[in-house]
Amino acid sequence: SDALDVAGQQVEYKFVVSEPTTLLLDSLTNSSDLYWSLQGSNGTVRYDTRFDDESGYSEVIKLNSGGVYTLKIRSGSNSAASFGFRLLNLGAIPVQTLPAMQSITLNPGNSTQVFAFDGAAGNTFSFQASTVLGGSVRAYIVNPNGDRESGIYDASLGFSRPLSYTGRYVLVVQGSVANTAPVEVSFRAAFAQNREMALALESENFSRLDARSVTDT
Repeated sequence: SDALDVAGQQVEYKFVVSEPTTLLLDSLTNSSDLYWSLQGSNGTVRYDTRFDDESGYSEVIKLNSGGVYTLKIRSGSNSAASFGFRLLNLGAIPVQTLPAMQSITLNPGNSTQVFAFDGAAGNTFSFQASTVLGGSVRAYIVNPNGDRESGIYDASLGFSRPLSYTGRYVLVVQGSVANTAPVEVSFRAAFAQNREMALALESENFSRLDARSVTDT
C-alpha cells in the first residue's frame, strides 16, 4: 500500500522486464478518483484507468517488448489519498495440471488469485464453483497471446469456454473491488469431456416419424 500524501502529488513506480510478458494489475482500492497509467520506452501502454474499473479489458497488460516501464498513480481531483495494488506477472505462475480442485481465500476480499494451465485449441475449459462465501467473485481466462479469451463470468454460476489457441492459459479469480471482507472460494477447473454412446435405431420409431411426415404434407 502507498499514498498520495499531498494534493496534486503523483507517485511513479519503475520496473524492468527482460522479454515480452503479460501483467495483471490487481487493484485493492475501491476508488473512482484514483487512476493508474503505464508508460514504456515505446510510448503509453495504458492510459489513465480508474482503480475501480472492473471491465476486465484494462487490468490485463500485454507488454510486447522488454525494457523499463513506469507505472503512475494520480488522483483525478488532485486530492491526497491512500491506495493499494499488486502487479502480477502472468508469465511466472506455476502451471496446474487439470482437472484440479482449489479452495482459496481472497484476502482482502477484492484481491485476485491466478492459476496457469496448458490447453490446446479445441479443448473446452470448464470452471465450476461449489463455494463462494463473503462477497462477489468473477472469473475469466487469459489466452497465450496475453488477451482475455472469455467473457467475465459470475464465479458462483461457473462457465465453460472452447479454447482458441494452444499454449499457456491463465485463469483469473477476482473479488469484486467493492468487497470489504475476505471471500472463500472453492472450485473445480477441468477440460470438459464429450461422451460417446451407442444408439440403437428402432424401426417402430422410424414408422411413426414417416407417418407424421406424410400427414404434414
